[in-house]
Amino acid sequence: MSAIKGQKPWNAGTSKGWIDKRGYRWVYVTENGRRRAKRAHRVEMEKHLGRPLDPWEVVHHKDGDTGNNAIENLEVQEWGEHTIGHHSGARHAWESKRSMEVFANLRENIRHLRRVNVDLLEATKLGLGIAYDSGLNDEDYVVKEMRAAIAKAEAK
Repeated sequence: MSAIKGQKPWNAGTSKGWIDKRGYRWVYVTENGRRRAKRAHRVEMEKHLGRPLDPWEVVHHKDGDTGNNAIENLEVQEWGEHTIGHHSGARHAWESKRSMEVFANLRENIRHLRRVNVDLLEATKLGLGIAYDSGLNDEDYVVKEMRAAIAKAEAK
């Protein structure tokens, strides 16, 4: 019998997930109010690090056993490093090499944007201080916009 609309089922949160054909355990997690499936080793590493993993970060099983999700057996590697470790000596098609290059450029662009965002946040905070020193108050449009931008940047 299913749960009544608006109520949680009696067994919610008790699932151990399932194992796919490659041996990875999948579990359901709730992110941003939405339920989604995620590989268990990534969930464990995110809990351990206390932050979400970036898309280019791969969780590597040191002993090669995809069922062993003990934190001592897991390490975070970048996608390219992980690929090289598993495919050293292999020949890659041009498309594979090109996709690795594109991902490397994407990672570098994201790092650059994060550094710029930090600089912009600091500059906005400095500008807000100058605005207060020049006599503007919380009712002025510029101050409202700066405070909103700072709040939005710090919420992430």
